[in-house]
Amino acid sequence: MREHQFRNGLRLIRAIAQWARTSPDADALALVGSWARGSPSPGSDIDLVVVGPRPRALAARADLPRRFGQVARMAVEDWGIVRARRVHYRNGLEVEFGFAPRHWCAPPIDPGTAAVIANGLIPVVDPQGRLAASVRWVRGGQQRTRHPQSSD
Repeated sequence: MREHQFRNGLRLIRAIAQWARTSPDADALALVGSWARGSPSPGSDIDLVVVGPRPRALAARADLPRRFGQVARMAVEDWGIVRARRVHYRNGLEVEFGFAPRHWCAPPIDPGTAAVIANGLIPVVDPQGRLAASVRWVRGGQQRTRHPQSSD
């Protein structure tokens, strides 16, 4: 990854973290995937998960990604209980904003969420310790299936 891309990515993560710390729509913010593992390649996107009380409503807000830079294009993706906005910024960064309900990271963790956590998750904003607890739960090998719940 080029140094300027990496610096732009870190700036963006910090800006989103600042928003998450003050927003009533965000209980926690997680960095997942290659950035969380410390191994982003030149083509890596930044994968973030915003945990909150109304994830579907938050995912529907096209204005949110525009707070963090000039958007070239956006698409909505559905990952089960997580709704995402894939955003391509004009500066070349690609960010997947995932919006998850509170129970996404509440034990017992479902196998799909456990795979995301095991593949790399860093709690960026986690005042209640929900993300840290989910990481401990997955690392402890306690993955059991739970029944999906409504996200809103």
